[in-house]
Amino acid sequence: MGVPDAVGRSVLKPDTAMVSTFLGSAAKSTSHDSPYRSRRRLRTGRHFALAAPRPQGARIGNVLFSEGDPADEVFEVLKGAVVVSRSLTGGRRQIIDIVGPGRMVGFTARRAHECTAIALTAAELIAFDRNSAQNWKDEDLDFNTAVLTEIDRLRRLVSLLGRKTAIERLATFLADLMGDRKGPQVVRLLLSRQEIADHLGLAVETVSRGFLALKQRGIIERARRTSITVLDGSALRGIGAGDGETIA
Repeated sequence: MGVPDAVGRSVLKPDTAMVSTFLGSAAKSTSHDSPYRSRRRLRTGRHFALAAPRPQGARIGNVLFSEGDPADEVFEVLKGAVVVSRSLTGGRRQIIDIVGPGRMVGFTARRAHECTAIALTAAELIAFDRNSAQNWKDEDLDFNTAVLTEIDRLRRLVSLLGRKTAIERLATFLADLMGDRKGPQVVRLLLSRQEIADHLGLAVETVSRGFLALKQRGIIERARRTSITVLDGSALRGIGAGDGETIA
């Protein structure tokens, strides 16, 4: 099962080398680096792997869960990355999150998943029984930390989609890819233009105009399909914070 673009082709690119750039230092985490997993649960979870998406042909083995599947388990990503999306009316979708090593995915208050999670690269995960996870005691308060972390990320996404302009959304997205690094740098993109649009709640044409506007302002060089060169990170972060830049 894949995530199709407007003409039905797969648009997720299985470039594992890009994960560390897209997800920052978290992508370099090992299975022991998670801030909210006890050693005991390392032994009790069900370890498994998801295959990387194939550049061509049918996708096999890379779906973690689909909308409507029973939500009996929660998952921690040990290696690789998982993209979480939700279907909307009219064939549209919203990319909600890209989950990298050390984070958990699959939280829901319902009995069935309302989102779909698919491997963006080859991935290794641990599955935990949902009911057992909800009953982790004092020595395992990390489950609460994981839930609060996801709430914070969703609040940030709500702010991004609800209050920021198109150029501010794109600038915030690109600034997040940069992390705290200074100076000009090449930033690799795991997502296609269509997927970036799906994540930011924009039309793909608006995303393309945003890249052009940033180039014309000397903030980035010409954006390539899988990477961009950021020339002025401070200006990029300033636009993301809302300095009045707009796209005509």
